[in-house]
Amino acid sequence: MNKKVREREQELEKRKYSEFDYELLDRLKMDRNAAKLWWARLNQHVISSMQKINDREAKQSDIPRLAGIHSSGTINFNITKEIKQMEGK
Repeated sequence: MNKKVREREQELEKRKYSEFDYELLDRLKMDRNAAKLWWARLNQHVISSMQKINDREAKQSDIPRLAGIHSSGTINFNITKEIKQMEGK
């Protein structure tokens, strides 16, 4: 896009220009600015996505792994019986 804009500007400097040439140059400049905005938004989205992934991985590594019942995915309902048995001994 920059190359096209530079070429069009050089052409306008060399010869007499018309209203159409100005409109074409303005359209090229608007397309170039739109592409820059699109690229900036894309970069911002990628950076925020990578930060979310990094935060998620950091949270997983920060959670201490507890031994035994606390780390299991199912609840052990027999634990109360074991505690009563241990208290009785």
